[in-house]
Amino acid sequence: MDLAASLEFGLEGEDRNLVQRAQLLADEFASRAREYDEEARFPTENFERLRQEDFLTLAVPRKYGGRGVDSGYPDFLPLLVTEAVATGCASTAWNLQSHYEHCC
Repeated sequence: MDLAASLEFGLEGEDRNLVQRAQLLADEFASRAREYDEEARFPTENFERLRQEDFLTLAVPRKYGGRGVDSGYPDFLPLLVTEAVATGCASTAWNLQSHYEHCC
């Protein structure tokens, strides 16, 4: 499923690309999702991939070196990325959402 293509409000350019990249990562994450859930363990490998792909900076204000908006967390893009990640691993998406809201 292409989440970005289904959005009626017209996600374009780099934002669409980021959501599509998150969907590709979700496919990779799906192969480890059951293991994380059964072992009740933090999805370390998945977060390393998110870091490598620069997804962890989406909610960090630009003035601090991130890619988010300077006024805080009103940007919709991190939510779309989290939704895409959730299609592969709900545990990773839950922790990513917490990272965006509480750590950034």
